[in-house]
Amino acid sequence: ASMVLAHGDYPVTVKGYVGSDGVLRVGVKVASNGRQANSWCAFGHFDVKYIPGNMDGANSTLNVLIQEAHTLAAGDTLATADTRKALNDAVTAANNAVSGTLTEETYQSNTEALNKAMSDFNDAIAAAAALEAKAENHNAKLYGSGEGSYEDYANDGYDELAELVDEILLTYVDKMVDFESMAQIEQYSADIDRAYSKMVTADFDGTGASLEDAADATVFIINPSFSVKTVDEEGKATETSSADGWTTTGGAATSAMNYEIFNDSCEVYQMLYNMPAGYYRLIWNGFYRAGDYQPAAEDRVENDFTEPQNAEVFVDNGERHWSQKLASIFDEMTERKFDGDDRVLSADLFTDKEVQLYYVIPNNVAGAQGRFDDGMYEGNFSFHVAEGETPTIGVRKTGLITNDWTIFDNFRLEYYGENQPDDFTSSVEDAVAEGTAEVVATQWFTINGVRVDEPKQRGIYIRQDILADGSKKAVKVMVK
Repeated sequence: ASMVLAHGDYPVTVKGYVGSDGVLRVGVKVASNGRQANSWCAFGHFDVKYIPGNMDGANSTLNVLIQEAHTLAAGDTLATADTRKALNDAVTAANNAVSGTLTEETYQSNTEALNKAMSDFNDAIAAAAALEAKAENHNAKLYGSGEGSYEDYANDGYDELAELVDEILLTYVDKMVDFESMAQIEQYSADIDRAYSKMVTADFDGTGASLEDAADATVFIINPSFSVKTVDEEGKATETSSADGWTTTGGAATSAMNYEIFNDSCEVYQMLYNMPAGYYRLIWNGFYRAGDYQPAAEDRVENDFTEPQNAEVFVDNGERHWSQKLASIFDEMTERKFDGDDRVLSADLFTDKEVQLYYVIPNNVAGAQGRFDDGMYEGNFSFHVAEGETPTIGVRKTGLITNDWTIFDNFRLEYYGENQPDDFTSSVEDAVAEGTAEVVATQWFTINGVRVDEPKQRGIYIRQDILADGSKKAVKVMVK
């Protein structure tokens, strides 16, 4: 083969175009499917020839992009009318450009327009598919029976949900009619969540709720444990992992039915609808690992047993905001394994901790879930909802350390009525804001909200300063 190729046999000539960025990507692509047994590919002797002032390569490159866009637009998929129109308009404009005299400027502008139109159209396809799946899932439960169905609900929320689902499926999905816009898809999705919440919370009764006897309000959270039950035609329910009800910009619901963000930064959140006014406590299980397990442990030692905390649970409610960092993976190490992939670390890395036989941490989603189910890595804080407010809860992961890991599950909500918890602050921040108001009193709480006279053990505490103007500010303090 080498001799034949060196002789110039089997030549392949491709015309391309290099734009103002000066980058040319050259390579060979071999199909991964449909290959015959013992198929063989050999190549070599690449040669690049510069042809100044010649736009033939640009025409060829743009024509390939036009065909790709045309194929995408002609596909049998739901999208949005505005992105489909934008894609077709971009194809028409590019065809006009290549049929005339193509210049570097028109090549560049049409290439950018086509790429943007295709990207927007693909986003619309994904959004439409997600809404269709959401509607189909609710449809099966609305008109099904047995475990997981909605047959026991008979209220206004049920009627509103059924009307929305019917409208989406009968008007758009069944007829393969594009939605108007991404805004319409987002509104439909929010309306479904609002109607579903109204349906399942109709019987919630917070009367008599107190600090000592809180009402379980978890029903206001859609899919708090990242799993859903799907119902087949025979009424049989199957539980699967899902992020349904949550808006996500990264990460994924896992096979262990928790949510994982690995080596990424993103947000996972949802709005809570139809909530009675009063004080609430948001509870969860979750932790953050600041990189791979061994480097994270070693960096912790080098930094005087402190570590980055790049993930937090938050509640945003208008101009009021509450948040708390997720626990560190090293906050609750066990002496036994929950999963075969758990990791045992050297005791030399944890001289600040109480002595134990082994120092074991999770290293996969199953190991994490075993600990969550055992009540480990739990966090919570209180917040307030006024009449008619719709707060947003979620997890925010910022920053990026190579192979850092965020994982969480089991959101719960407690309702106290108008009884204010001792650890409540008007807005929890990670630091006390500078100001002129005098601190007139100070209270201490554990990270779990239990009030203490003062910190007496190692760990993270919340110091609540009461200011002369009546406001409260909080700061997290690590006691070593």
